[in-house]
Amino acid sequence: GSGNIVGNPVRFTARAIAVPAGATIAVLSNDNQTAPAGSVLANPPVFVVRNAAGGALAGVTVQFIISGGGQIEREFDQTDANGQV
Repeated sequence: GSGNIVGNPVRFTARAIAVPAGATIAVLSNDNQTAPAGSVLANPPVFVVRNAAGGALAGVTVQFIISGGGQIEREFDQTDANGQV
């Protein structure tokens, strides 16, 4: 059978690579989800990369890092025109 693993969270980290000074990356939506072991999350987490003035940064490469035994579809992705990935 399947079930939730209690007390054994998978950590999901994203980091922007080669961004201008003062740029930030933050979770925009779909964080704090739970799912049975071996299954896919209902909605992928969405992050946003912004410049120091708060504007969206398009074309930024973001690396996704999983720890705690999880898997990820793509290790690297790029932000869209809205700075989202």
